[in-house]
Amino acid sequence: LQRKGQAQTDAALKSGALVFDPITYYIRYNITGLSGRQQIVSEATTKQIGVTNFDRGLLRQYYNFCCDKITVRYASANVVTFNTVQSIAGYSSVLSSMEPGLRNGELVVIQNKNTIIETPIIDFGAAAAVVGGGARDFDGGELQTPKVFEENKQLEIWLSLAQAIAAATNTIYVVEVALQGVQARINN
Repeated sequence: LQRKGQAQTDAALKSGALVFDPITYYIRYNITGLSGRQQIVSEATTKQIGVTNFDRGLLRQYYNFCCDKITVRYASANVVTFNTVQSIAGYSSVLSSMEPGLRNGELVVIQNKNTIIETPIIDFGAAAAVVGGGARDFDGGELQTPKVFEENKQLEIWLSLAQAIAAATNTIYVVEVALQGVQARINN
């Protein structure tokens, strides 16, 4: 992992004191009734179990992330029973089950004001339901070139929706974006 950045992280890399852990960074977001370009991770995003493990849109100091796979999943549910993103478990990456505005939209990932990823959501969905194995290994779209996200640099995730998402009575529509890969951190 070669990068510019924090002197302590660079020194740890040279001395072999970095540890590499598999990790998934995720955000679950209510998209009911939304349209156009929507920011779903920003400096206002707070870490909350079941919603996101992004905190203020930053990777912690001494933590760098190499992303090689992204999965976009979608769900809808009755708000009487399931009224928050963390109360929904039926997320699916099957493209034919997604709201058309999401399925035909684009995913945009920006770090430090530089666009890192801007590509159709169909690259990160599935043609059919995943059968066998775990979602981490058998779901989502592999990146042709892994992307490195650096510590302490603002990360933004945007959805460019192709059309308005439905806003049906008593229904919540939600998206889950999962960035999967390996995290490098200083071994303490």
